[in-house]
Amino acid sequence: MHTKGASFLTYKQQVLRTVDRLLGAIQATFPGLYVLPAGSAIIRTEHIEELIDSERAHVDLLRKMEVKHSICAFHIHMIILNNVSFPLRNLQQFSVKRINPMA
Repeated sequence: MHTKGASFLTYKQQVLRTVDRLLGAIQATFPGLYVLPAGSAIIRTEHIEELIDSERAHVDLLRKMEVKHSICAFHIHMIILNNVSFPLRNLQQFSVKRINPMA
C-alpha cells in the first residue's frame, strides 16, 4: 500500500535524477561553466561592501526622514491645537457671559 509521503518521496527522487542528468548534460556541453573565474572572491567582497554602504546610506536617509516627519507632525499638531483651542476659549467666554450676564 502506497502512502502519500512515499509517493512524494518517489516523485522527489525522480525530479532530482532528472535535474542531475540535465546539469551533467549542460556541463558536458559547456565545460567549465560552473567554475568561478579567478578573482571572483575579490569581486564578491567588493559587491558586498558596496551593498553594505548603500544600506547604511539608506538607513541614514530613513532616520533623517523620520526626524523631519516628527518635527512636521509636531508643528501640525500645534497648529491644530491652536486653531481648536482659540474657538474653545471664545466659546467658554461666551458661555460664561450667557450664564452670568451681569458678571
